[in-house]
Amino acid sequence: MGDWAIVFATLLGPILAVQIQKMLDRRGERNRRQVEVYRALMASRAAQNSPQHVNALNAVPMEFHGVPKVIEAWRDLLMHLNTNTEVSPEAWGQQRRKLFLELLKQMGQTLHYGFREAELQSHIYFPQWQVALQNDQELMRKALVDLASGKVSLPMAVTHFPADPDLAKRTAELQTLLIDWLEGNRAPLMTPAQADASPK
Repeated sequence: MGDWAIVFATLLGPILAVQIQKMLDRRGERNRRQVEVYRALMASRAAQNSPQHVNALNAVPMEFHGVPKVIEAWRDLLMHLNTNTEVSPEAWGQQRRKLFLELLKQMGQTLHYGFREAELQSHIYFPQWQVALQNDQELMRKALVDLASGKVSLPMAVTHFPADPDLAKRTAELQTLLIDWLEGNRAPLMTPAQADASPK
């Protein structure tokens, strides 16, 4: 019996070791992806309409599948994001911040980050020039959409046309000659050759 146990241990040992290593690799890869999502949400928490933030938020249910507290916090936030913002924009924004901080807190606890709620909320660097840039980009985007859809038009005021004084003078002289000819006050000038060739 002891010999068989040694044989099994000898055969199964490497196989079990490989399987355990694969399991640890999968767990490590999942943890790495979770950290990437958490890092993206943390880095973009001051710019929550950015593509980076939206993509990371949409990746939460896949990367944190099987982590109930994170998924529950994500669902609460998603339900709120899909409600009407125009009813009470200020209250909507406050609730959004509260739910988002709860999501970050649950993700941080899962990944063993010890951030406090105050750190998550206020320790953000977002310079004024970047705020102004985002506002300007949004204004330009809206103006272009309104222009393309025909809601607005470009204001135009023509103050003068570029003109050549000599060309204007010659054009006026030509108009005078044509009017005189059409009214019979003037005959077109002919060269001697043209006069000889004209019918008698």
